Amino acid sequence: MVKLKKLSEIKPHNLTTIYGMPGKGKTKLISSMPGKILVADADNGLSTIMNDVAESGQTVDVATVESWEDFLEVLDEVKNYDSFAIDHLTKIQQFLYDYLIEKDKKAKRMTLQLYGYAKEEMISVIDRLVRFANAGKNIYVICQEKQINLEDEDEDLPKIITADLQGSIRDYLLASCSLVANARTYQKKEKIDGKPKKVAYYGIQLSDSNIYTLKVRTPEKNSVPDKLINPTWSDINKVLGVIENSSAQTVKTKKPKTTKKSKGDKE
Repeated sequence: MVKLKKLSEIKPHNLTTIYGMPGKGKTKLISSMPGKILVADADNGLSTIMNDVAESGQTVDVATVESWEDFLEVLDEVKNYDSFAIDHLTKIQQFLYDYLIEKDKKAKRMTLQLYGYAKEEMISVIDRLVRFANAGKNIYVICQEKQINLEDEDEDLPKIITADLQGSIRDYLLASCSLVANARTYQKKEKIDGKPKKVAYYGIQLSDSNIYTLKVRTPEKNSVPDKLINPTWSDINKVLGVIENSSAQTVKTKKPKTTKKSKGDKE
């Protein structure tokens, strides 16, 4: 039976994707997510936020992801958490490719058919992330970035910088997100010991760019800044108009196991 609700009952949710080069502060944002946090770690880069987590008092459970099967199992644990981060989906996509090639038996590399299977698998995962976000969970997807040069026979079009994912997967993910931003460092001149010096800050670009793939889905009354400097998850929620759940508490939970399990082959 179809479930109906009033339009006024639909609330903004937070499914955010931030992409960028390594070392631009993408992982740092995890430490400011609310409540119980689960991270699917495929990058082994979480040591960079250990001090931030210790200072905030947050408890972050980490599931090490070394295969596509690991990742699917981690998704089954998300229901037990307030916040979920994927670090990073570019690497997990490669695990999916490896999984599909191994299951094919005959293929030694990705084929058009396998890319099609990869799209189906990832769309299923993205749909689950959307359902988690709609249920009030905070979902954060980290990606590496890549440059796409668009060239025409008659003219050279500007390059595009976007998330490093298979094109069809990237388009579906970004269309499903509330916010898509590019992570970078910004420099500001400040006086230190009486002398002007350039100081670098982590930040995310939200708008005002023809080169970067950016998106903010926000109520009309909310203004969207061009960028956020040293952003927290609360800063992003404010931009999106998301009301944070004040009942989300930092509670210790057991680290989920990541034992192997296989998924049925594609025909």
